Amino acid sequence: MENFDKQLYKALKFFANNTVKSINKIIDKNIKQYRIHVSRKIERFVALAGYTQASNEDIIAITEKGIEQLRILEDIEHKDKSRIAAWVAIIVSSILSLFALIIAILALKGGN
Repeated sequence: MENFDKQLYKALKFFANNTVKSINKIIDKNIKQYRIHVSRKIERFVALAGYTQASNEDIIAITEKGIEQLRILEDIEHKDKSRIAAWVAIIVSSILSLFALIIAILALKGGN
C-alpha cells in the first residue's frame, strides 16, 4: 500500500471508530493527538471526497462513502499482508529444502 493510502486508511479508521463529538473533544484537548491519526492533507482530502460528516455530534464521523473506501483499503492491506506471508513461506520452505538436501548428501557420504 502506498504512503497516502496508509495515511488515508489510518484516518478513516479513526473517523469510523469515533463520533463527531468525541473527535471534537480530542481536537479541543490535544490537537497533536488528532494529528497522529489525521494529517492536514488527509483531513482536507476526506472532507472534499465526502468521506466524513460533521453535521450531528452523536453520529459516527464517517459517511457511507468513507466506509466503502475504508473497506477497499482494508482489502488492499489484507492482500499486502497475504503476499508478504506467501513470500515468507516460500523462503522458509526453500531453506528447509536446502537443509534436507545437505543432510541427504551428508548421509550418503557417511554411508560409504
